[in-house]
Amino acid sequence: MVERWDEEDEQRRIRSRPRTNGELFAVERPLLRSLPDEPFETGRLFSRRVDRHSQISVRTNRYSAPVRLIGRMVRVVSAYSLACRGRYG
Repeated sequence: MVERWDEEDEQRRIRSRPRTNGELFAVERPLLRSLPDEPFETGRLFSRRVDRHSQISVRTNRYSAPVRLIGRMVRVVSAYSLACRGRYG
């Protein structure tokens, strides 16, 4: 099913562009690099201190953290979800 969608998308034109998606990708493909061997973070990294209410603030939002981390610095990864990755400092 996904393969069929890919084939259909290759024939699709975006608005009034003179080439199809497949033709545009054929031009771009030789310029692409392979993915690195090591995994990498795709989110944004923040360092935050867990406050006395066991919360961290990221941008305009507050999130709860484990009570044992109160007063400590934590590394926060924000992508589609938020993850508190250990402690340091």
